Amino acid sequence: MSITPPGMSVGWWIELPLGEDAEPTWAPIDVLLDPSSTGDDRWAVRVRRGRDDWWVKIHPDLWFPVCDVEPT
Repeated sequence: MSITPPGMSVGWWIELPLGEDAEPTWAPIDVLLDPSSTGDDRWAVRVRRGRDDWWVKIHPDLWFPVCDVEPT
């Protein structure tokens, strides 16, 4: 399933590139902040991949694949 940030939930998995020129990868959403919390017109999503935390800002109209369980 693919949705925009307003429909996402903490604990779900999202597929997105983590790093410049990186291939999309699945990572669990750890923190989800709406635009009123970011002071920007974008959502902020923190995901964890291994020992790394990634903060990603996402426009509210962009669609991303998500899953409510770890994809296999």
